[in-house]
Amino acid sequence: MLSSSQMIYLEEITSDWALESIQPQWRKLWERCERAGPFQTPAWLWNWWKHFAPGKILTLAIHHDSRLVGLAPFYIENENGIKVVKFIGTGITDYNDILAEDAFEEDVVEIIYEYLITHQRLWDKCDLSDISPRSVLVESLSDYVEIDMGKLHVCPFVDVSLGRQSVLGYMDAVHRRKLFKSVRMLESLGKVEFEKADLGDVDEWMEEFFLLHNASRAMRNLAGGMECEKLRAFHLRAAKELAEQELLGLFRLTAGGRTAAIIYGFIARGVFYSYMGGFEPDFAKFSPGNVALLHVLEHCMKSGIRTFDFLRGDEKYKFLWGSQRGHNYKLRMN
Repeated sequence: MLSSSQMIYLEEITSDWALESIQPQWRKLWERCERAGPFQTPAWLWNWWKHFAPGKILTLAIHHDSRLVGLAPFYIENENGIKVVKFIGTGITDYNDILAEDAFEEDVVEIIYEYLITHQRLWDKCDLSDISPRSVLVESLSDYVEIDMGKLHVCPFVDVSLGRQSVLGYMDAVHRRKLFKSVRMLESLGKVEFEKADLGDVDEWMEEFFLLHNASRAMRNLAGGMECEKLRAFHLRAAKELAEQELLGLFRLTAGGRTAAIIYGFIARGVFYSYMGGFEPDFAKFSPGNVALLHVLEHCMKSGIRTFDFLRGDEKYKFLWGSQRGHNYKLRMN
């Protein structure tokens, strides 16, 4: 009998057309990959490529007979004459990864590794950053002497499966007192409502999120944000497609009929990924961002979501919620 690896073949995808055309199989593969998160969907990665495309596609599709069983969404970017292999989505993606159907993980990783080693004429450096902590790459390639694999960014998370009392108990005590004081102060402004966006809400709520995100960052003299039109267009398109797949976690907190805060994130396989937020500066003294996060945490507990992931960054506020320290990873080859 042939082994599974003898029945597998690799397809190089090097054009926009080919990457777009594989999307139906890609979506089905994502559904079969228990390790995969929202950042591995075509809704995220194909839209990122359509809006930014900073190099040449070099995506590897691994097939078993007629079925797609693995996908390495790579591209090559020219950095001052150096050809660098990167993940599609690099920069704004907190958890990059390949896709590998569970039964073929070992074969898929080996095929990708062998391809990179035997095609070094195509690249000078392999720089795979922000790899998901759940990635099979982390498990399978950490001991390879040719590979520099290690932790990259702190990614705090809260285990909400512990239940409300335990989650509240692990919070910083001062933060907890201030949080519930803020809840009461917001309620003094009028009716407080907390809602999750339906597909029909996405356009309006995302536009409102962009405004609040930029305004709240400007109020705190923070750089960055959603000023770039291309970046906003990407997020709006990705959010709508993720909503169609029921993977969008977009939440709005209102007080007295006015929007106080919006949390933009994703929900997949028992995890809420808290991507970004924004709040109305007029409500700043009421800490509406924190109150909105509390409501999201409680929504997660009621919905059977096990983990609230703050994603990359070790900002102090994330640890006030009793977060544990996770990490994403980097993989380097020359």
